[in-house]
Amino acid sequence: MNKYQIKTVSNKLAKHFLGFILLFVQAHSVYSQPQNTLLEQAIEARNTGEVELSIALLNQELMTNPLNLRLKIELASSYFLLQEYDKAETLALEVLDSDAIPPTVRSNITMFVAKIKQKQNSQSAVKFTQYHTVNVFSGHDSNANVAPADSTIDIGTLTESSAQKSSPFLGLSYDFTQFKPIQASTKHTSQMYHYNGVTFYNKDYFDLNQSDLMYLGARAGIKYDFSNQWFSKAKVAFTYIDLNNQKFAHDYLLSSQLGYTKSQSEIALQLSGNYKNYFRNVDQPKKGHTLKQSLLYRYEFKNNADFHFSVSNQDANLKQDRYSYDSLDYSTSFSLPVNEEVKLTLGGSYTKNKHRDIQQHYSHKRHDTLKKYHLKLNVLNIFQGFDSQFSYQYAERDSNNQINVYNRNLLMATLTYQFGPY
Repeated sequence: MNKYQIKTVSNKLAKHFLGFILLFVQAHSVYSQPQNTLLEQAIEARNTGEVELSIALLNQELMTNPLNLRLKIELASSYFLLQEYDKAETLALEVLDSDAIPPTVRSNITMFVAKIKQKQNSQSAVKFTQYHTVNVFSGHDSNANVAPADSTIDIGTLTESSAQKSSPFLGLSYDFTQFKPIQASTKHTSQMYHYNGVTFYNKDYFDLNQSDLMYLGARAGIKYDFSNQWFSKAKVAFTYIDLNNQKFAHDYLLSSQLGYTKSQSEIALQLSGNYKNYFRNVDQPKKGHTLKQSLLYRYEFKNNADFHFSVSNQDANLKQDRYSYDSLDYSTSFSLPVNEEVKLTLGGSYTKNKHRDIQQHYSHKRHDTLKKYHLKLNVLNIFQGFDSQFSYQYAERDSNNQINVYNRNLLMATLTYQFGPY
C-alpha cells in the first residue's frame, strides 16, 4: 500500500471506525497519556497518512510504558489502517482483558474487535459478537405507589392517589446483545452495523406487592455512518409488562435518529413513537399512542468529563382525553471522573404536562410540573470483574389538582457483571 492509498484510508476509514473506540481513547487521555510528545506525534502522523511512522513511534513508547492501555488501542488502530489485522486484534483483546474498562466503553472496543474479524474473514459471513450483562440492585423507595412509572421503561402513571407508602425493594435484570458490522460501501465512505437483544427485568417490593414489576423486552436496531460526521440510527422494540404477577400491558416502540459529530461534541434529532395496549379494563382509558420529538446534545471534555442536554416534546393521544396530554421536558447531566475507576454524575429534569380534558371530580383541566434530581457514583472493578453504582433520586410533582401531588426519595445500589464478547 503506497503513501497516497494509506492517506486515503486514514482520512476516510479512520474517522468512521475509530469513532467506535473514541470513548476509550478519551477516557484514558488524562490518566494514561505519556508525559511527552511521542503519542501526539504518532496520532498526527496517522492523520496525515504516515501510518508506518505512527506505528514505529507508538511501539517505541510502548517499550517504556508496556501497560498503557491508551497506547495499545492507538497502536491497534494504526495496525488496522495498515491492514495488519492480526496485530490489531491481539492489542485490542489485551485492552478488553483489563478490568478497568466500563461496560459502555467495553462495548465500543468489542465492536472494534468485531470489525477486525470481519476484515480477517472478508470472504465469508461475519458472525455476531455477543455479550451479556447482569445487574443486581436493592434500595428504598419513599413512594412505591408510583414507582413503576419511573422504572427502566416508562409505562405511564399507574395511580392518581397521593397516599404515599414507602418500601424497600430488591431486583434483578439481565441483558443479552449481539451485533455485527456490515460493510455498507466498497469505497469505505460509509459504515453500518446492526444489533438485536433481549432484556429481563424484575423488581420486588417487600411491603407493597401492587407495585411489583416484571418485564420482558426484545429489540433490534441499526446504525449507519454515511459520512465523516453524519450518522443515523433506527430501533424497534417490544415489551411485555407484568404488574403484581398479572398481565398489565404491551409496549411497542419505534424510533429513529439523525446526528452530527464534530470534534468533541455530538448533536442529534430523535423521533419516536410508541403504542401501549393494556389488559385490565380499568386501564383501558389510558390505551393509545405517544409521539415524541427530541433534540440531544453531548459534549466530552478533554479530562473525560461529559455534559448532556436534551429537550423533548411529547404528545400522548390516549383513548380518553382526560388522560391525554402534551408534555415538554428539559433534562441535563454532568459526569466528572474522580479517578480511573470512579465517576460522579449530577443531573436533573423539568417536565410540564398539560392534560386535554377535565379530570374526574375536578372542574379544571389538569396541569402538572415534575422536577427530578439525581446523584450517581459509579465505581469500576469494586472487586474482580464487578462494577457498582450508588444513586439517589428526588422527584417532586406539583399539580393544580391536589390528588396528583407527590414527592419521592429513591436510594439504590447496583452491582453489575458483564461477560463477553463471544
